[in-house]
Amino acid sequence: MGPRRGRVAALGLVLVAACALAQAPVLRKKPPLSALAVVQKMVAMNAARAAALHAYTGSRHYRVVYNGLLHASAEMQVEADYQQPGPVRLTVISESGSGLLRRRVLDPLLQVGRGESTQGRREDIAIVPEKYAFKMLELPRGPAQPDYLIEAKPRDNTQSWFRGTLWINSADFAVERMEGQLTRSPSWWVTRTKVQYRTQKIGEFWLPASHHAASGVRFWGQAELEITYQNYALTSTTPVVPITLGARP
Repeated sequence: MGPRRGRVAALGLVLVAACALAQAPVLRKKPPLSALAVVQKMVAMNAARAAALHAYTGSRHYRVVYNGLLHASAEMQVEADYQQPGPVRLTVISESGSGLLRRRVLDPLLQVGRGESTQGRREDIAIVPEKYAFKMLELPRGPAQPDYLIEAKPRDNTQSWFRGTLWINSADFAVERMEGQLTRSPSWWVTRTKVQYRTQKIGEFWLPASHHAASGVRFWGQAELEITYQNYALTSTTPVVPITLGARP
C-alpha cells in the first residue's frame, strides 16, 4: 500500500470511529446529592432499620473520670436487652469506684439509656431537617473515603442538642461517626461538652460502638465519660426494606 492509500485508509478509520462515537449513547453522571438530600435518605433508612430490628442483646461498659480538686473514677458493666417497641432493659452486672460518681453520673445515664430506644426519645434527639441546617463538607471519594461529610447546625438551640460533623455512609445512608459539641448544657456547672460517637455494622444494622464525652466543670476541673458497646446478638429481625427518594433538593 502506497503512502497516499495509507493516509486515505487511516482517514477512513478516523471517520468511522467518529461516526461510531457520534451515535453512541451519552452517559451522563448523576449530579451529586445535596447535604439535605443525603440527610433525608439517612432519616428514612434509620426508620426502615428501626422497624426491622425487633430484638437484640448486648453489653455496655460505662467509665467516668473526674480530674479537678481531686481525682476520682467509677465504672459499670451493664447487660442490655431490647425488644420492640422498647424501652431497652439495662441490668447492672458489676460496678466499682467512686460512689458519688456512680450516683450522680452513671445512675442517671442508665435512666437515659433505658429510654433512648423509645419513640418519643428517638424523636427528641433525632438529627432531622426540621431541627438542623446542613452543609456538605466533602463528597465520597471511593474506598478510601466512602462517607459524606456533613456539617449540622441547630436551627434553634432550645429544640436541638448537637452542633458538629456527621460521617454518613454512602452505601447504607447510616451515621458512622459524629463529632462536635452539645448546644445545651445539662447543668449550670457544666461549661462545655465535646462529644464523639461511632457506630458499627451488625448484619444490616448500624448500632452504637462507642460514645465519648468530655465536659468542663465550672471552677472545678474536667470530667470524661466513655461508653463502649459490645457483644451484640440480633435475636429477632426482618429484612430492611430500602427506600428511594425521588426529590433532589
